[in-house]
Amino acid sequence: MLSIRISIITFILTFFIVMALDALKMRSSSVSLLDALVLSFFVSVMSGLLVHLLVYQRVKKLTDSIKRGQIERDAFDDEITGLSKALEENLESFKKSLEKEKHLKSTLELILYSFSHDIRTPLTLLENSIKEMPVDRSLKKDALRYIDLIKNLTDQLLRVGRIEGGLEIVRKELVNLVELVWDACEMITKSYGRKISFQYTDEVEVLVDPSKILEVTLNLLRNAAEYSRGPINVKISKTRNFAKVEISSLGKKIPYDLNVKLFDLKRKSKGLGLGLFIARRYVEMHNGKIGYEWKDGKNMFYFTLPLT
Repeated sequence: MLSIRISIITFILTFFIVMALDALKMRSSSVSLLDALVLSFFVSVMSGLLVHLLVYQRVKKLTDSIKRGQIERDAFDDEITGLSKALEENLESFKKSLEKEKHLKSTLELILYSFSHDIRTPLTLLENSIKEMPVDRSLKKDALRYIDLIKNLTDQLLRVGRIEGGLEIVRKELVNLVELVWDACEMITKSYGRKISFQYTDEVEVLVDPSKILEVTLNLLRNAAEYSRGPINVKISKTRNFAKVEISSLGKKIPYDLNVKLFDLKRKSKGLGLGLFIARRYVEMHNGKIGYEWKDGKNMFYFTLPLT
């Protein structure tokens, strides 16, 4: 031990110093050998104790601390290694999940495409045949209208499938909202022969997918054209952060238990409600809101879009 070594060295040095001083007669009286040994022993013991208390204990504590630190570091390294392995396993599992999801989406897209093709092809053939038939014009017109309704329903079912399957992609571009809504109004006027009152204050530009927002507007306008009477009123306004499109028309107030489910896929009302469901999801893809209000004796549907 360090303290014992120090004590031995101190004993020897003290003994020789005492004897040397005695030999040089630097002391008033001579020191016996026994006195020199006792004095050297006492000094060596004291120095050993001091070394033990002041040095050895501190060195021991430092050594123990280093050992504990090494143990803790080893445990920490083991923990890091375990976490690293777990992370690698999770990443591998995540990659497999992504590949599986990609495969499922591809399969779903193929099924939807096949469904669309299998439905549309015979409808197109039937439509062409009806156009060539020498039948009453009004009867032909009604038959073609029903074919258009079936085509529209097929398109909506496909959109719902793509939305629920996560296949819809939003391709945004800067669009003049006033022009887009005006185009939708002209389409509805041409199809339904309904008068549309169009109102706006300023031009409004929004960053949206124009095809999807056009579909939203057409769905709300079709809803107004089919289930209301009188003119259809369209108003575009904007606040600091949002642009708002309102479509209102005369008609019976929609009961509360129905209007809270208007934009749900499984609502209990006339028809499947696919158009309103699609409109809601498309607006949500643009971080906007869609809703219904009973205002001034009119049914008013609206949607908002963030301004750029």
